[in-house]
Amino acid sequence: MSTSFDDKVVFVTSADIHMGPTLVEHFRDLGATVIADEHDYTDDDISIDDIVADAGRIDILIGNFAGPERFSPATELQTDPTTFDDEDFQGFLDEMTWPMVRFVRAVLPQMIERQEGKIVGILSGSVLRPMDMHLYSAARGAAKTFIESVGKDEDVAGNNVQVNGIAPTHHESDFYFTEEILESGTRDELKSELPRGRMGTMKEMAYLIEALAGRASDNLAGNIVPFGGGHV
Repeated sequence: MSTSFDDKVVFVTSADIHMGPTLVEHFRDLGATVIADEHDYTDDDISIDDIVADAGRIDILIGNFAGPERFSPATELQTDPTTFDDEDFQGFLDEMTWPMVRFVRAVLPQMIERQEGKIVGILSGSVLRPMDMHLYSAARGAAKTFIESVGKDEDVAGNNVQVNGIAPTHHESDFYFTEEILESGTRDELKSELPRGRMGTMKEMAYLIEALAGRASDNLAGNIVPFGGGHV
């Protein structure tokens, strides 16, 4: 089944980091009109409601949130559960969880009114397989539960709006897996954990998101799809 995106408006959050640039290019190649938003959603002067209102019609929302950048690369996400600071956890909530919740809340009314829309939340494999990234995992877990529960809401699913997410891990991302740490031997260590035998690519993840943004997800509601070569 093929899906045409020629008449679709795709809104990509945090379009300048993590999956953002790949997704912007991918959906433009598919013929979509892409709104590549690069606002700092932690800025108190920024209103996500206003951003969505200014965008107008949004057919597909892709919630791409990563951070805080001070915890990049992925090795910095490993935390001691006895010594973390409150502001560290708050940082994950402010940069990954609250923006996801606020964008979904802002976009849903227009989609429900049209009885058509797709929302794809980019989460983490840590929400499906426990890892020693406690603060990161907890913040992602909150967003996962939100996506699941909203996607299964009768007013959402019953009005032909599909809200789903992906749970990626061990992929070639310069945000989480910088070339420096991969060249240090981490790449081989990560590959050894994967039944697939290699890390996934950003382009492969874009194809999965394309499926969830298109007709392939018409009968999905609040599902989280793993992307990790068998790791999750």
